[in-house]
Amino acid sequence: DARLTSWESELRPAFEALPLDDAGRLSPAAARYMLHRHFSEQRGWRVSGLDPQGEAWEGLSPLAVFDALFGEGSVAGLFGESAAHSALGFRDIATIAAIVEVF
Repeated sequence: DARLTSWESELRPAFEALPLDDAGRLSPAAARYMLHRHFSEQRGWRVSGLDPQGEAWEGLSPLAVFDALFGEGSVAGLFGESAAHSALGFRDIATIAAIVEVF
């Protein structure tokens, strides 16, 4: 839990700078962008599937991206079936970042 708190501290400024929906969550595209920027700037990592590859920041949720990389249901299953196409809250995004960091 201490590591998750550390990741939350790193991620909070980016989360608060992006447009949130009425429930205070990020769209799948915005969450993907945020995670891409975090890993690129904070870790120097290029995480396959998070970058737009010359396309717009539309399309897959970060959960769907990681399921494609690690196997169906590997990450999205932790958040519930509907989460792969839904807006994500701050704690959800911090949890995804933590999962990726320990893989």
